[in-house]
Amino acid sequence: MNVKRRLWLGVWLQLVAVLREVKYLLIRNMEEIPASASDLYANNDTLLMYVAHLDLTVAWYNKIRETVLEVEYPIIEGQLQAIDTQLLQAEQTLDWQSDGKTQSITTQYNVCSSLVAVRDG
Repeated sequence: MNVKRRLWLGVWLQLVAVLREVKYLLIRNMEEIPASASDLYANNDTLLMYVAHLDLTVAWYNKIRETVLEVEYPIIEGQLQAIDTQLLQAEQTLDWQSDGKTQSITTQYNVCSSLVAVRDG
């Protein structure tokens, strides 16, 4: 039983750092902002929403993995395996510009939210 598996948001935290840096450069009226950074910043609100959803999803997933009781695990094991499979697929195929990212993020957010809600009553 691999109950203690944990997720983290490494690359998304780097994205937030880049967005903050570009915002700072824009405030300072720096004209030498790379086009790729400007293009990324054009989606700032959407990307920050993704990060917020992913942050909650990771927190819920980790809470489930850390607090699941041995008697509860067989009940939710299939759901956790499905989440793990979907997360692995997303990790291997999606990036910030992928068409399927919104659906993937929303699905994982909803599934993890539901699992926590059921467990917490």
